[in-house]
Amino acid sequence: MILAIDVSSTKCGFCVLDKEEKIVFKDVLFFNSKESLIQRVSKFSEFCVNSLNFEIEKVIVEEPFISVTGGAGQAWTTAILHKFNAMCCYIIYQIFKQEPIMINPMSARSKLGIKIPRGLKGKHKKQVIIDFVCNYFKDQFSYEKTKFGNYIKGTDDICDAIILALYGLKFT
Repeated sequence: MILAIDVSSTKCGFCVLDKEEKIVFKDVLFFNSKESLIQRVSKFSEFCVNSLNFEIEKVIVEEPFISVTGGAGQAWTTAILHKFNAMCCYIIYQIFKQEPIMINPMSARSKLGIKIPRGLKGKHKKQVIIDFVCNYFKDQFSYEKTKFGNYIKGTDDICDAIILALYGLKFT
């Protein structure tokens, strides 16, 4: 089985996929913005130990975003994300006794044939990914919507993890 994790300092999406492309587990872990990175990593570790009791053959982690534009604010955010990602990768190594395979999410989407039209941003871009997952995993994946018709918080993170797991199964 493949474990894929969409790591972010605000929430992490998880997916366990078996060799027959069956979604065995999917979930999202939310972090409180008042928690320190150490507290978030501790929560991440507890979640992995308590929720991921599967025979994991590979662990795939989304490579953190790299940006050279955006100023000091974005540089700070990127630095925190990289720090948190590294800490989570260490926890993964400790728990699963293997180094995670880092995958660029845009490369994974491209290799799986997911085409995001130019100019789409934010939720619209994520909706393309959610729609792909719903179509590919017809009987295995559905999601809830808000009263305004948007996907609920965390759905996109779970879908990103599913995409990483599918990529990992097919190409690593």
